[in-house]
Amino acid sequence: MTKAFALLDWAVIASYFIAVLVIGSLASGRQKGDRSFFLGNRNMPTWAVAISILASSLSAVTFLGAPQEAFKGDLSYLILMWGES
Repeated sequence: MTKAFALLDWAVIASYFIAVLVIGSLASGRQKGDRSFFLGNRNMPTWAVAISILASSLSAVTFLGAPQEAFKGDLSYLILMWGES
């Protein structure tokens, strides 16, 4: 059974996109060039870099692809994640 989006659903999606655009435009004002954007002026605290690396490893593949492969019996991704810990 397929239900169409109601007006409230579209309002939630629209407000989310507007919030993302506003936050992005406010945060982008702090960068002054390519070096500032890509390298953080080489002035990043160690904890922020560590959290960034951890967040990169917890991508959508971790939440969508890994359970599917594990369900099929392939636990190699699980072993790979243990190796990163």
